[in-house]
Amino acid sequence: MAKKSYPFKIGHFECLAISDGDFAIPHDEIFADVAVSRVEQLLRKHNSEPGGVPIAATCLLVRAEKT
Repeated sequence: MAKKSYPFKIGHFECLAISDGDFAIPHDEIFADVAVSRVEQLLRKHNSEPGGVPIAATCLLVRAEKT
């Protein structure tokens, strides 16, 4: 996924969502108490690579000025 930004407003708040792309967290860091073979089986069942769980990284910046 390419890095992108999405500006929008909510009332008087100016917001900017910034996507920093996707990365994978090793499954043993998330599913520490589950056998590796079971985790890999479930990841394949849901069309994910067994090397890690894909996570999207997005930051939200909000400008809220005092009135």
